[in-house]
Amino acid sequence: MDWIIKFKIEIIVAVLLAIGLLVFTLPFKNRDYVFDWDQGNDYEAVAKIASGKLALIGPRVTSDAGFFLGPWHYYFLLPFYKLTGGSLEMGFWAAVTIQYLWALVAFLFVKKWWGTLAGVTVGIFLATPVSVMAWGFMYVPLLSLIFFYGCLKTLENPKLLPWLFLLFGFGCTTYAVFYALGIPFLYVVIKSKVSIKKYLWGILLASLPYTPLVFFDLRHNFINLRNILAFAGATKGQGQQAGYFLKVFYRAVETSWLNHPLPQPVSTIVFSVSMMVLIGGIYLFRRNKWFIGLWLVSSLIPMAFYKGNVSEYYYAPVILLLPIFLAGLMTRAGNVGKVGLIIIILVITGLKTVEILNNNPGVTLQEKVELVNKLEAMNNKYSVSFELGLGEDSGYTTIFNKLGKNYVADGSAQLYTITNNEQISGVKMGSTKHLAIYQR
Repeated sequence: MDWIIKFKIEIIVAVLLAIGLLVFTLPFKNRDYVFDWDQGNDYEAVAKIASGKLALIGPRVTSDAGFFLGPWHYYFLLPFYKLTGGSLEMGFWAAVTIQYLWALVAFLFVKKWWGTLAGVTVGIFLATPVSVMAWGFMYVPLLSLIFFYGCLKTLENPKLLPWLFLLFGFGCTTYAVFYALGIPFLYVVIKSKVSIKKYLWGILLASLPYTPLVFFDLRHNFINLRNILAFAGATKGQGQQAGYFLKVFYRAVETSWLNHPLPQPVSTIVFSVSMMVLIGGIYLFRRNKWFIGLWLVSSLIPMAFYKGNVSEYYYAPVILLLPIFLAGLMTRAGNVGKVGLIIIILVITGLKTVEILNNNPGVTLQEKVELVNKLEAMNNKYSVSFELGLGEDSGYTTIFNKLGKNYVADGSAQLYTITNNEQISGVKMGSTKHLAIYQR
């Protein structure tokens, strides 16, 4: 039992982070958790794996015409599918688990770098999310942070390089944003100066996570490779606008603290201070200043050349360092800085609480299930059509297939329309907060 005494602080913080995360998420699960295109596809894929059909490919990137990632997201969700008895809410519990691991790992790393106070404040910041969503991207912050730490340790001990190769390959096959970290990773590879044998071992380990995708491509005429090349060479999208990638980066930084845009001139101040914090990270890790500098521009460089649509989450590997560097800089400033850090975290947590209480995510899983139950209560066979905005009809098919005992997918039964337009023709048969059912 000596290990309990040795790690008592870590154990206490781990328990408190778990409690805090559940307090911030569980009471609002039914109100906030959405079930759209990603969640529907994930559920169906995991259900197939649970039935015995193994997957070689994972989610698609950007759309249903994009390239496939590795299947690791589905296999992570599988235990939650089984533990919840195949519940549509499996993704919620998976997302909460990843958020918890991210907060816990951040606490442990930051505590090692700058002490318990810095670690606890970062852990609190990450364990109080405004919302959680289950999709392939949710692993990126956690994996990026582990990779960041792994790079620093490899610069200290180059013998770790092969395992860093493995982590890079796993990250890239989990979500494509990870490829941008190839820039600082290349720096670590060059600086390590290990034997040719270790480089070859590293390349072999990095290729292992790609094995399912290679088998898939060999069986399907290299369709995934062709889609990857098409994605990399995209020529249409918002990225064609000069400087658009910088505008998206500005929004990503601005919304990183409270998860929503801020009024002017507050957003300008927040962005400016955030930039100083990121640059301050070079001071915190000045022994590896070139690595930190390359990490900070790693997402900007590829986005400067990418002509497709750019999203805020593409910059996640950089943005995730903001609370970490802030904690490091303020604890280095002495007692005044430590007090200031506590005040900042308390204020941000309070503002997050207000935002959660006033959050209105739109149509959630709970509301969609409520619609299905209303149709099922009519006790007759039915088919469904939608009069909703672009993409707003996603997720329903999976829910109907799971819960709709009287649902007829081919449209041959009595037709009901789900809509948010109260002006359509037909007899209104029921409604929820955002939607209504009309018999046509």
